[in-house]
Amino acid sequence: MKRIRDVLNPADYRNYILIRAVSILFVITGAIYAVAGITVFIGIPPIARPLPFGIGLFIFVLGLSAFVGGIALFNGTRRSSTLRLCC
Repeated sequence: MKRIRDVLNPADYRNYILIRAVSILFVITGAIYAVAGITVFIGIPPIARPLPFGIGLFIFVLGLSAFVGGIALFNGTRRSSTLRLCC
């Protein structure tokens, strides 16, 4: 089986490596947003003016989709790039 470096020309291979690096940032950012969304959703820590219920849920879904999309981008699979909440 050929390696990706042997198939692509140098400019395309550089783009391939840079996109994989950005996908790792997507995964990290998505995880941070997901944790932040959960904390806003639950209400930790208690603050004087809590955010509305839907904001925390929106931030969580945004983070989860960035996390799943980053993993799919890193693996290079289009099939796993959609966010599936059930089987």
